[in-house]
Amino acid sequence: ERRAARDGQDYTQSEFLEHYGVSRGQAMWDEALPGGQPAGAATGSAAASAQDEAAERQARAARARRAMDPGLQAALDGLEQELRRRMDAFAGDARPGSRVKLPLSLSAKQRKAVHLWADMQGLEHRSFGYRDRRRLHLSVQGDAAAGAAEEEFDYGAWASGDESGK
Repeated sequence: ERRAARDGQDYTQSEFLEHYGVSRGQAMWDEALPGGQPAGAATGSAAASAQDEAAERQARAARARRAMDPGLQAALDGLEQELRRRMDAFAGDARPGSRVKLPLSLSAKQRKAVHLWADMQGLEHRSFGYRDRRRLHLSVQGDAAAGAAEEEFDYGAWASGDESGK
C-alpha cells in the first residue's frame, strides 16, 4: 500500500519509517491518506470535504490520546478547577467562531496538555507570545455568524418583565 505524504508524493510504510524514524514515521503514516491524496487536499464535493474534515478530526483526536502520557495527564488534571470548568463548558457549547483565551499562568507542560486535550475535543488551538508572555487560545472552527443564526436573547426586555421581547 502507498499513501500520500504532506509533500503530495506517494510512499510505502517502510519508506515513511526509514525517512522519519519508527515513532514519527508511524505517526506520519497514520496521518497520510491512501489513494494518492495528501491530508487536507481538496476533494471536489462538499459532502466529501465534510467527511474528510470529520476523519481528520478523528485522526487528530486519536493521535492526541496516544500522546497524552501520565505526566501530561497530571499537568491537565492540575489545572485550576475554575479554568478546567470553563474549558469543559467551552468545548461542550462549541459555537462556531467562538474563542477563549487561557491565562498566561499556564506552564509549558500544561499548555502542551491543553493542546492535546483540545485535539481530543475537536477544538482549534494556538499558542501566541514568547516566554513568560505565552498564551493559548482555544477556538471552534466556523463562522461566528453561522453560530448566531438563533435569535439573540433580549436581556433588557427580560429584566423589565416585558414578555413580548419588544
